Amino acid sequence: QSVGLTDEVGLDFACKAFQLMDLDGSGDVDCDEFFAFVQISKQMPKIQKSILKFFDFVDTNNNGSMTVSEFDSARSYLGLPPLPEEDH
Repeated sequence: QSVGLTDEVGLDFACKAFQLMDLDGSGDVDCDEFFAFVQISKQMPKIQKSILKFFDFVDTNNNGSMTVSEFDSARSYLGLPPLPEEDH
């Protein structure tokens, strides 16, 4: 709030962005994590179509969300192993 984020949408966005940047789940964002996030963010407009295409590929029942099962099916189709149980 001290930086002007007082609305719920802005605060929610800031929290989600922080969680995305905190790659190791430590509760802190170090310089490397922040740099990685910035690099990825700069590329988003260029890769948005590919991301949406991938989402549509995985969302086989076209309900607008991906389940772990759908993700594992897509991985299998691509010749990759399913996600480890601890990632479910």
